[in-house]
Parts: sequence; structure tokens; C-alpha cells
Amino acid sequence: MGNSKGYVPSEESKVKVSESLKDAYASGRRQMSEAQRQAIREANKRRAGCTVSEEQKRKTSETLKQGYAEGRIQLVGAALAQSQSPYAAKTEEERKARRAETNRVWRAKHPEHLAELAVKYNAKYYGLEIEQYEAEIERRGGLCDICKQPQEDKRLAVDHDHNCCPERRACDKCRRGMLCENCNNMLGRAHDSIEVLESAILYLRSFKQV
Repeated sequence: MGNSKGYVPSEESKVKVSESLKDAYASGRRQMSEAQRQAIREANKRRAGCTVSEEQKRKTSETLKQGYAEGRIQLVGAALAQSQSPYAAKTEEERKARRAETNRVWRAKHPEHLAELAVKYNAKYYGLEIEQYEAEIERRGGLCDICKQPQEDKRLAVDHDHNCCPERRACDKCRRGMLCENCNNMLGRAHDSIEVLESAILYLRSFKQV
């Protein structure tokens, strides 16, 4: 059970929802009017073979429908209030943290599915067939073109020249190499500027211990 914003309730929350539903049902039964009780008794007599007029049958049917509708409203309201209360009480930052933790746990449990999604994503958005993407990874031995290190949790990303294709898609002219997440982000934050990256190298060298 969850909701549209990605909240996954704990086992304790599920138990509380179940208890709330039971309480709401019991409360609805206690609040049932005498007329509704009489209608149920008449329905039971009818099932037992007692003669009931058509008018009584109609009233019984309408009363039962009304009681059922009122009970459903109470049950739905109780379930909605219980399921939303732990979520609505959180701030936006806490909700983001909860979603991030839920996603982290899911990723840890489904590494194979993540790898499959990464292949499909890179192949779809960067103009490669899945076989071509896998072949490029294998040719590099799974290592990033810049740092020569493997990507631990994700597949290597297809790097391309954003001046040619500014969107996520790429063509044969602007595709470059295969990068890990850190190196790909490094180029992106430097806006692919050779001057900025060379300046960064000089900066680091100026502080390097001789």
C-alpha cells in the first residue's frame, strides 16, 4: 500500500489502518438506526422462508443500500485519514528525505533492474542501439574515459557535445566518449570549457606540495 507521492507505509502504519477500519465498522454498526435493524431482521426472515410483502422488500432493500453507503463513507474516511496523517505532518524537506530513502532502499534491492534501465536510457536518448552501447562499454573494460575508473552503482553515461545537440538526445556527430557520473558532472559544471578546466589544473598545481 502506498500513495501517489511515493510514500510507503511501515508495518506499524498498516496495522493502525486496519485497526481504524475495524473501529469505524464497529462504530457504524452501533450507530445503525432501529429502522435499519428492523430491515435486517425482515431480510433475515425472508431468507428463512417468511412471507414479506413487496413494499417491505423494497424498503428493506433501500435501507440496506443506504446503510452500506454510509458505512463505506466512514470506512474510506477512516482509512484516508490514517494513511495520510503520518505523511501530511511532515515538512517538505522531510518528505523529500523520506522519498530519497525509499528510492535508495529500492535501488539497493534491484541492482539488475537499474542496470537494465541505464542501458535502455542511454541507448534511447543518445542514438545508440542497445548492442552498440554494450559493445562500447566492453571495449573500455567498463572504465571511464577520463578517470579510468569503473562506475560502481550505475552504467557509464554517453558524453556528447551540447553545442551540437543541446537536449538529452545526441547524434553521430556530437557523441564523444563514455564517462562515469563524477567526470560527466565535472564537464557539465564547467560547461565543457577547456579554458576553465585548464585553469583548474593550474590552480591545483599551484598548491601541490613539491
